Amino acid sequence: MSYGDTCIAPFSHQVKGYELLEKENSFFIAWEQGTGKSKIIIDYCYNTITKGEIKYVLVVAPLSLLYNWKNEILKHQPRATTVILYGSKIERAELFISALRNRTNFLLINYDGISVIFDYLYKYLNSNIALILDESHSIKNIRTRRFKLLSKLYDKFLFSKRFLLSGTPITQSPLDIFTQFYFIDKNIFGEIKKVLIDVHKEARLESNNSIMIKYYEVTVNSPDAELSRRFRHKVLKELIEPLLIKTDKKRSFTETQKQFIWHMSKDKRCAICGKIVERYEDYEPDHIIPWSKGGLTTIENAQITHRDCNKRKSNKV
Repeated sequence: MSYGDTCIAPFSHQVKGYELLEKENSFFIAWEQGTGKSKIIIDYCYNTITKGEIKYVLVVAPLSLLYNWKNEILKHQPRATTVILYGSKIERAELFISALRNRTNFLLINYDGISVIFDYLYKYLNSNIALILDESHSIKNIRTRRFKLLSKLYDKFLFSKRFLLSGTPITQSPLDIFTQFYFIDKNIFGEIKKVLIDVHKEARLESNNSIMIKYYEVTVNSPDAELSRRFRHKVLKELIEPLLIKTDKKRSFTETQKQFIWHMSKDKRCAICGKIVERYEDYEPDHIIPWSKGGLTTIENAQITHRDCNKRKSNKV
């Protein structure tokens, strides 16, 4: 498979990355800083434009990186046209409408700039475009204005291609990773919006929330960058894998699943005796459809029970 037209020869890892982009309509590139994430995205998107597969690219990035993006685009694809949507609301709106009229290839805007001309974006954007979220951890959690506005645009236009770039996908709460994966595929974790809302309402740094406490200890206080990087990878794996598993080899719920089930429950009512489970220590997640009868060990097939009630439960559905 060829890499595609480019002015600067790619490294081998960039060739592999480019090949993966050609197979998927959405992709999360979480390479380390300085490994050339933006190059393969720029090359791929511009080649896709020239093929007529998409109309243009909307790049959302921190304000300090907009001119870096413009320079990178001109360096790797000098024939590409770019515009930075910056200034007052009127100035940004005029630049945006002009860019659409002139079929500009790359439209660059900062995260907070989305709110400035949101009405124009919501009215005139197109589904047949590529959305790039650079430093995607800047979206933060589901309560932020950034997430709410970007998710409204995604919900309406369902952009045909979506790419996220970040060398540090989780910088504060591990839960922030889910707002980023929402833009890869909003159905990847089922009703992810509802899950995120419920979890963020309930989640706290409690004594039982060992994953979050350990995350803060390692990533904030550790002087060892390599150790911090490895631990971030471990947290991502623990948070994401349980929600993607469709078949089960293990019967027990993981600690991550257990915490999600607890925080997602509104009344913490035992599904067996009907009484409130007062403390996390007294709670045990239970399979709605018994594991022995083919029930999956997933969040969707889980219910809250008292630990003692769970021990007495039979395999009745």
